[in-house]
Amino acid sequence: MISFNLLFITFLLSDFQFAQEVEIVSDGNERSFRINLPNETSDSVPMMIILHGVGETSAAWYGVASYVTNQGLIAVRPESGTFPNNSGVGNVKLWNAILDSTRFDDVQFISDIIDYMLTNYDFIDHNKIYVLGSSNGGYMAYRLSCDLAYRITAFTSVIGN
Repeated sequence: MISFNLLFITFLLSDFQFAQEVEIVSDGNERSFRINLPNETSDSVPMMIILHGVGETSAAWYGVASYVTNQGLIAVRPESGTFPNNSGVGNVKLWNAILDSTRFDDVQFISDIIDYMLTNYDFIDHNKIYVLGSSNGGYMAYRLSCDLAYRITAFTSVIGN
């Protein structure tokens, strides 16, 4: 049993060491995202932005990020904003896919992430920037496909209609 626990802890630690957390200021707000880089970056590398669902965090998508990275892509996992839920009791994490002016401008945030990545990682293929979104993140992926069509090559929505 001890060896299994040690193996599991080692797996978790190796993933967290592999993911770099970055904080930037976007539209006057401190925002964060995680970056997983593939082992091989000598050639031009595609980038996939992975948007979590409502109530989730970017950490919940480390398995998908690991898979994407193992396929030779850069995985970027932004963190959505936290807002009061509809009942007025408690908070919920969600993307501002409808561009509610009382919430963060997530289109600007994703554009700022792309700028950051292209500025700091010269091996990113500017013509291969993808977005994958789940649920509320899927709605955000639809939004980005329209508002950032000149920057995003393709998108997919998982359980986001």
